Amino acid sequence: MLTISRRGLLALGGAGAAGAALTACGAEDDPRAEGRDPELLGAMLEAELGVEASAKATSGQPQEAQAVAELVEAVAEASGARVQELRGLASDAGAPEPSAPQAERSLPALAAAIQPALAAYHEGSGLLSSTELRSTATSFLAQCAAAAAAIADQIGEDPVPQPFVTGGGEAPLAAAPPTTTTSTASTTPTTTATGSEDGG
Repeated sequence: MLTISRRGLLALGGAGAAGAALTACGAEDDPRAEGRDPELLGAMLEAELGVEASAKATSGQPQEAQAVAELVEAVAEASGARVQELRGLASDAGAPEPSAPQAERSLPALAAAIQPALAAYHEGSGLLSSTELRSTATSFLAQCAAAAAAIADQIGEDPVPQPFVTGGGEAPLAAAPPTTTTSTASTTPTTTATGSEDGG
């Protein structure tokens, strides 16, 4: 019988996919079968190479503020470290080396380059075959989400537009809009007598 963990459910698309996932409980195919590791790791590496290329290109541009320059340098350094680890993991899994990506030199372009990485790590965090690989994907997802939030703040966008960052086109676990409650309590003032007018 197929069992789906909370992390696996998130990787399948969150609450919207719950019904479809639960109806598959009698299926024999495990979505975390080892056969998908090359595909998932290859996608993660390809997306991260895009982040690294964009960060390096952008770090060569003059920045208006020192804090922005330091942010871009930090993103480039962290991305390079992830690329190095992913290359080893993807190679061990038999995934081919992706081709070198093209990169644009701007903060918005860097923000856009991070989105495919978020999506790839989100999928890998639930569907890679081992705990170690899923843990790596989850860690890298968190790192990229932090970088995306910091860059969004610098370009005037909402750093955290939704509670779960997936990099996908839809928000599977977006917060419900706030509800307004109209009070029905009476606002009529009350008067308390303290004595008669003649002081008696």
